[in-house]
Amino acid sequence: MNKTLSEIEFETRTIGPLVLTTPFLRRLGLRETINRLCPVAEQADFDYGLVAELVVQCRLTDPRALYDMPGWAAQYEIAALYPDVDEANQLNDDRVGRLLDALYERRAMLWGEVIARAARAYAIDLSRLHADTMPIKFAGLFADQPVDDTVPRLEPGYNPQGEWVQQLKLFALAAGDGRLPVWFDALSGGTGDSPTYVPQFEAFCQHAQLATLLPLQEVIVIGDRKMPTVDNQLAWLRLGVSYIGPTTMQDSHRQALRTLLDEGQSWTALPYVAGRETDKDQDDRTVYRGVGHTVARTDADTGVAYPVRHLYISSSALAQHEAQRRQAEMSAIEAEIQRIQGLVNKYDYKSPEIIVRRVQEKAFKKRAARHYFAIQVVEHAERPAAPYALQYTIDHEGVESDAALDGVYLLVAGGPAAHWDDASLLQEWKGQYKVEHCFRLTNQLFLCGPVFLKNSQRIVSLILLIMVGCLVAGLIERQIRRALAERHEPIHGLMPEGRDTLKPTVARILRAFADYSLVLIKWADGHLLQRQFARPNPVQQQILNVLEMPHPEALFGEPLPLAIPSGA
Repeated sequence: MNKTLSEIEFETRTIGPLVLTTPFLRRLGLRETINRLCPVAEQADFDYGLVAELVVQCRLTDPRALYDMPGWAAQYEIAALYPDVDEANQLNDDRVGRLLDALYERRAMLWGEVIARAARAYAIDLSRLHADTMPIKFAGLFADQPVDDTVPRLEPGYNPQGEWVQQLKLFALAAGDGRLPVWFDALSGGTGDSPTYVPQFEAFCQHAQLATLLPLQEVIVIGDRKMPTVDNQLAWLRLGVSYIGPTTMQDSHRQALRTLLDEGQSWTALPYVAGRETDKDQDDRTVYRGVGHTVARTDADTGVAYPVRHLYISSSALAQHEAQRRQAEMSAIEAEIQRIQGLVNKYDYKSPEIIVRRVQEKAFKKRAARHYFAIQVVEHAERPAAPYALQYTIDHEGVESDAALDGVYLLVAGGPAAHWDDASLLQEWKGQYKVEHCFRLTNQLFLCGPVFLKNSQRIVSLILLIMVGCLVAGLIERQIRRALAERHEPIHGLMPEGRDTLKPTVARILRAFADYSLVLIKWADGHLLQRQFARPNPVQQQILNVLEMPHPEALFGEPLPLAIPSGA
């Protein structure tokens, strides 16, 4: 029976940034790698690699949709883009759950292979590795915690926002090149930070085969004050790996600094300017000064002495902040003590023990400036009605001594980096913020169904796929920024109010494709005749050109021929 043109229907479906994310996922070989490491039964409809790719695509297009994968697949017309998918309902929680179960035991091998492939495909410089940890909080009901010590446990604890929540701990290494996540692991929520650095670095070396990409002597591990413990420093030195990080100033360090200054060394200006201060006048910028010396750290097991650089850094902005905080705390403590002085011998302030306790509870609290104050409760026998008086003194010499070290912190550097000049050490360490960018890509709200995450193993596997999404997002941002820098030409109209930019964020890039669409041409009975990808708008076209992206038809297959019966 002939059909007429009136029976043809046109449906427009949004596919959003899938035209950007798909080429990166395929170049990383995620699907092929998973299918090789986690083969699926022959009778299965989907291979694990396809399901994993779709979960990552969901995370990149709409993170909150993880609780409703079929709904997301229908909204983005996944069945029209992926030939293996017949209908959206195939992407259900059970199928994704089986994928997460299969990934858990192979997660380190999988991530290592993906990173090694990314490093080669995109020429990622892995010589600068920024290390840090971050809690990941969870809300909801979970099954009993695993008894196996090798499985991460959700454990209650305080997060940086002061919330008491169930959490895991995320360890990450981010490359200085592009702030890309190159290693991660999910640990039990109560895991200490310092002992994790060396084992995680060694796991990264093993699974990504780092030594095949560059000599370990060229690698520098950069971290915060949790990283350069004595044990960790010795481990880096034995490996021949450089490290740079701040360490907590101890009395011995303060005395060493005073000795250096007494012996004639002086503070030397370090020519570092933070990116946020480049537009400020010279007088308004933070001034950094340094003084340092080289010490020997001896390995007790081998007797080998390694040179380690101790660099004391003085920051004018930090000094001003610390001075203001100390003054504010001292003022608050003194005001509270004076208030309590007026209450002595009244109410329940009628014994030395209670008076001292009130000072500690109300005035001292957790204020660091409390050690400058000495209090004493004096008894006057000649005044039986009001025998007690509260007195206090301030250690002004201690205040002056500490004020001399306001804004001073200690950087330690070992390995080949111990021989660098002071300005280079500061410049290198100041790039530590790059790992925070990696965390920011993971620090979003994800809504998941209860079947989806019924145990810790599945949670860890989902974090793996989220990190793959972070890697793809970071690569998109890195590649487009590098290309724009080489061309010295911004993307026109990407920013609000139609402004141009040379450094677009990946969030802005993906948002620019939020309305990119696909037109489906169907018969009234639902039979698909043809699909047509929308013509990119000017901003989208610029991004595609900069990234040298293939046309969507090359990604998702050629369009079906539009065959209209004669006489229709």
